[in-house]
Amino acid sequence: MDPDHDNRKFLPDEIIITDNKIRTVCKLYYQSNSPLKLTAIKNKFLIYQKSIDPPLPVGVEPVKTKEYANKKFRGHSLGEFVSILGEDRISILPFEGCEHWTIGAQCKFCGANPKRLSFRKFKHDTCDICTYHQNYDLWWNDKKDFLLSGITKAVVSIAKSTDICPHKHLMILSGGLLNNDFVWRICLDIARIVNEHLQLSKIDSYINLIPPSDNDYLIEAKKLGFKSICFNLEVFGKEDFIQTCPGKQRVYGYDNFIESFRYTSKLMGKGKVRNNFVLGIQDIKKVMEGVNFLSDLGIVSDYSVFYPRPGSVMSKHKLTDPNLVLDFTRFLAKNYQRYQFKPFCCPLSSRSSLINDILATEA
Repeated sequence: MDPDHDNRKFLPDEIIITDNKIRTVCKLYYQSNSPLKLTAIKNKFLIYQKSIDPPLPVGVEPVKTKEYANKKFRGHSLGEFVSILGEDRISILPFEGCEHWTIGAQCKFCGANPKRLSFRKFKHDTCDICTYHQNYDLWWNDKKDFLLSGITKAVVSIAKSTDICPHKHLMILSGGLLNNDFVWRICLDIARIVNEHLQLSKIDSYINLIPPSDNDYLIEAKKLGFKSICFNLEVFGKEDFIQTCPGKQRVYGYDNFIESFRYTSKLMGKGKVRNNFVLGIQDIKKVMEGVNFLSDLGIVSDYSVFYPRPGSVMSKHKLTDPNLVLDFTRFLAKNYQRYQFKPFCCPLSSRSSLINDILATEA
């Protein structure tokens, strides 16, 4: 993969593909030896299979910038505070980076290498925590008022917007801290602001974090109206988890993850707690075993396809076989039908899994 290649700047992050009146969002990466080529002719996007004419029989269109994102708050676009993924997935990320990188305990597939990334300085990032002597309150409070004001402005504008459709899915997620309950404090503060303008109980709302040590945070999330709570186990089985996610093991632990899945499923109800696996870094049979195990607890599993990100421990790991993705998606679709689960978001909002296209859901 060549994500830093000069040609990458000409490639949009997302496109909408239309086939037989079905529209779905697709995330793009640049790869010099890809069999596909995206080009534009007379202001029209086309996808070719290299050296073969004609272009693929699909419609291709860019994901347009939403109206709210063009508005400014103290010199910053509102889209920098609250982003839209695809057509209708609202995403709020209160701070950037992952503190696990600072102690060499990052997830091995993670590409959020602070040596490669340049964070937006108006936002908090985990590289700055050391300058506050690991005092999380000082770190967060330094930019808190400005950030929350920007988020409020963005959410108010989005609530009034008519161009975010067909739904308004909403996810609050964050980078990682060694003090995980502090992350929950931050995200629930933001959720209270959101709830004043976009009622969480009336939209497809998710909070996606490592489980808290104190279950009161989960109870509060339910009271605020979140439709679903997401914990990402990434891989199944304690040994693989310890090897792949040493930071998550250190701050929380595999056994506690499983117990939190049990507790939160009882709290939220069957199908209201979600998990993500990184497909392609673990034996497929083990992942299937994990899906079935969690399904019996009422947990819905989804996946993101592994991509060897530069700067990650697994940067040289082989690409995920497309046939494996198809086989696993078929398995997952049968699992959803058996347990009466629904996919995450919809085809126009979630871009990492084919299950949304196979079993499209209305929110």
